[in-house]
Amino acid sequence: MATARTKSDSLGQYQSSPAGLGGIRADIEFQPLPAFVSNPIGPIVVQRVSPACGVGQGTIRAASTSTLAWTSPGDTEGTPVSVPANTSVLLESGTPARSVRVYRDSVYNSSDLGGSMTLDLLRTVNGVVAGPNVDETGGQYYGCFYICNHSPTNITSITLTPHGLGTQRTSNTAQLSSSGAGTITTSGSLADWPAAGWCKITTTAPAVREVVYYTSRTSTSITVPAAGRGLLGTTAAAGSSSDTILPVAPIRLAIETPVNGAVQTIANHTTAPTGVTWGFTQSVATLTPGEERAVWIHRDVPVDCTVDPEHTTGLGITFTSEAVAYSNSTWGWFRIGDTALERYELHVGDGTAPTFATATTTSATMPFTSALAADSTYYYATRYRNKYGLESFNVLTERRDIDAGGVDVTSVLSNPTGITISSQPGGEVDITMTYRGSSDATPADYWRLYVTTDGSTPDPNTDTPADTAISAGGFGLNDATQTITLGPYDYGTVVKVIARVYSSTLLDESNSTTVTTETVDTQEPVQASRLGVTTGSYRSHAFSPYERTTTFGAIDVEVRDGEVIVTGSSEAFRCVYGNGLEFRTALTFSNVAHSATGTASPIESIDADTFYINVAGTRRAKVNLATGVIEAASFEFSDTPIALPVIGPTYTTTSATYLMVLSGTTGRWTPIVKLSSAGVFTTTAELLQEN
Repeated sequence: MATARTKSDSLGQYQSSPAGLGGIRADIEFQPLPAFVSNPIGPIVVQRVSPACGVGQGTIRAASTSTLAWTSPGDTEGTPVSVPANTSVLLESGTPARSVRVYRDSVYNSSDLGGSMTLDLLRTVNGVVAGPNVDETGGQYYGCFYICNHSPTNITSITLTPHGLGTQRTSNTAQLSSSGAGTITTSGSLADWPAAGWCKITTTAPAVREVVYYTSRTSTSITVPAAGRGLLGTTAAAGSSSDTILPVAPIRLAIETPVNGAVQTIANHTTAPTGVTWGFTQSVATLTPGEERAVWIHRDVPVDCTVDPEHTTGLGITFTSEAVAYSNSTWGWFRIGDTALERYELHVGDGTAPTFATATTTSATMPFTSALAADSTYYYATRYRNKYGLESFNVLTERRDIDAGGVDVTSVLSNPTGITISSQPGGEVDITMTYRGSSDATPADYWRLYVTTDGSTPDPNTDTPADTAISAGGFGLNDATQTITLGPYDYGTVVKVIARVYSSTLLDESNSTTVTTETVDTQEPVQASRLGVTTGSYRSHAFSPYERTTTFGAIDVEVRDGEVIVTGSSEAFRCVYGNGLEFRTALTFSNVAHSATGTASPIESIDADTFYINVAGTRRAKVNLATGVIEAASFEFSDTPIALPVIGPTYTTTSATYLMVLSGTTGRWTPIVKLSSAGVFTTTAELLQEN
């Protein structure tokens, strides 16, 4: 059996606490290469993927009922490894450095191992190395994470270096002057450089002459504005024809040794740490078992930088463990935005679908107008562009037929008929309907559902619909009866649906306003999975298949894939299943017992600033957002997961109330907060106090 936290898995990377601002090392590792799992093997949980695996698809295969084998993207399968129950093991690919650590959770699922699971390995947006998104106004940003030897043997020759992002060239044609804007030109090719970004200029010594920011490039030159000179602690200086130029991650590093288990804590991400020495390469000679170092990251963003929805940044980490040298790369993305880009865009096609190459007209607000000429057929769609230049899916699509007299004579698709709706096990809802497409000249090809779960009536003018392809049925080539499953939802949720059909040919939908309603009254447990109404998102955003808000009076519980957020007039706390379970809050904790009679609802809202968490109708914890305090009899942290695979963000028993998150990796609901009938408030995740 390959031992976890040895070999390529021996050097752990951990978030600092609080929230990457220094302080102590958090207990949970961050994921330098997150994995999204398809076709999971029931008992198997992916704990960490070595960044040496790189992006792409990898496969964990059950070689027998008790062994697993790992194939990293672009590699061959490694040797099968025995995976005992409730144990973490290291699976190595054909290239040993490309490894994955997994845990066999026989409490959740005691089945034998079988089949295979696919891991989509992706770079993250706003990870520890990448940092938060920024605006074109620029600024200085700082963050901290820990490296730790969590193996039983020494780790030596540790080196950390910001990554190059393209091919190094020589500035042998034109160089920058000692100050101000300018260009750098090479006889080589810059084809693999980012369109805009940071460039490190190095002398023949070699020594770093200057780090600059360039706003654009051609195949042989980069354009540097005056504000892009002398970044990351360097000074503007005249270049030389023998200098080398390299596109780099916009960061420099510093190492701090913890004292009594902690380093300094900075006030926020724009406050620089003190007393540290910055450099573009940092080294640690040896880390003994359990020894750790804090790594500070400084990112320098100049004013008027180029908008970029995915600027790549990366950090290389090399080390030697058990006489074998390993090389890892921790990658991430951050975004550079400009609020001036935020707008609605109208795309119009005359007689054909719009091309979306250039907007016909734009507006900062809705509604806005565009003239339509007589005796024409128009197809149009409205989209939204955010400050990062990311364009949404279609917010609204329609067709308009204008006759010779200028009158709108647009045809309407037939609406669905025979609509029935019913609760199903696991908190799901089935809606069945029939579409007589043979009665329409151009039949629809999608069902279009507008769904609400907060008691409001769906509004097709503003709500985002969920589309499902129509499958032809027995009524004729273009007729169909079909059942669509929604959810899962909490017990008692009122689901309201307006059912329409949509034609991708006509870019038009039917016009039904009939609301069909069902109250969820069936809640037998089923294995949680990635189900539910999904909505469009900005291109390149992380996949978020499950999102809705449950309102308890003035308090909202917002559910996303891997996250639950409780808000009132301000955010109370958020529970995250992302780079490790985390319970994040800016509230302070006060040991005050509560026992007054409450409501049956798990969240009892008093006003927009105050609510109670109830257990079996008794108030056991109080949250006051105005004063920023959460009160309970006592507060505990447990690193032992609670085996309670039920459906929904909240779950109540006679002895406890649970808040849960849905993990997109494991496909299961995971309790993250437990409030007992004795008033004990337990977080089953790392507790992060936020400012």
